[in-house]
Amino acid sequence: IAILPCMLDAVPLEKNLRDLIQAWFSHLSEIKRYSSHTVVSYAHDLETFLAFVNEHLGRCVGIHELEQLSLRDFRSWLAHR
Repeated sequence: IAILPCMLDAVPLEKNLRDLIQAWFSHLSEIKRYSSHTVVSYAHDLETFLAFVNEHLGRCVGIHELEQLSLRDFRSWLAHR
């Protein structure tokens, strides 16, 4: 599914995270058979979240950065929305 290139290109992500996200989108569409509208909606939500994390941390986001997020970071994201 070609959602990732068009929706998440503007967000700086490490390659390992970008590959993992692409695999997740493929799983949702090909294995779980989610509708394209659902996958696009998930991609939009993920793009919004990752753009916030990138700005919040001030650096390119990877799996390690996501693992290090705290409850305070998630609260900041919710307040930002």
